[in-house]
Amino acid sequence: LKTAMTSAFYPNSLWLAPPKCSPVVKVAESGYEEASDTPPSERSDRSDKEAAESSGASELRDEQGNSFDALFHLQNRLGDGVTASVFVVTHRHTGAKLACKLSEHKKQRFAWKRIVEIIRHESTLLQSLGNHPNVIRWEGFFSGSHRIALLLELVRGGDCQQLLQRQGCINETAVQPMIRQICDALL
Repeated sequence: LKTAMTSAFYPNSLWLAPPKCSPVVKVAESGYEEASDTPPSERSDRSDKEAAESSGASELRDEQGNSFDALFHLQNRLGDGVTASVFVVTHRHTGAKLACKLSEHKKQRFAWKRIVEIIRHESTLLQSLGNHPNVIRWEGFFSGSHRIALLLELVRGGDCQQLLQRQGCINETAVQPMIRQICDALL
C-alpha cells in the first residue's frame, strides 16, 4: 500500500473545496485505463490526445530549465481532482512510466496562485521524504506561466477511495496491515 498525499494532509487553511470523486480506474496487466462502459476496441484516444496537446506542456520547465515536452510524452488520463488532472506519462529516453499531476490556470475555478501554492507544497513535502517505501515517490516538478506538473511514482490499483468504491466495506483483518503501513509512513 502506497499512501498518496491528499488534501487531508494539508492544514485546513489550504482546503479549497470538498474533493470531487474521481473516476474508478481499471488496472489491467497491460496498463491503466479510465473506467468506461465502452469496450476498449470502440474507445478513442482522441480526448486524451486532445487534452495532452491543449495542455501546452512544452512551456513547462524544471529548475534546471529542462523542457517537460522534451523529456515526457503525456498519455492517457487517469482521473481528475479538485486542483489537477492526473495522466500517465512516459519518459522519452528511458521508457519509464510515471504519474503526472497536471494543473492548468484556464481550467481552474479557484485562485491560480493558491493552486500553485498547494501543489508546490505537496511537491516539497514529497521531495523531502525521499524514497520511503509507504509513500508515493516524488519524481519531479515542472512549472510554467499557466501550468504546473508534479511527477510522481505510478502505482497500480488506485487510491483508498477507489479501493472502497471497488470492494465496498473492508473487514478489519484486511485493514490492519494497511493501517500498520500508514503508521510506518508517519513515524
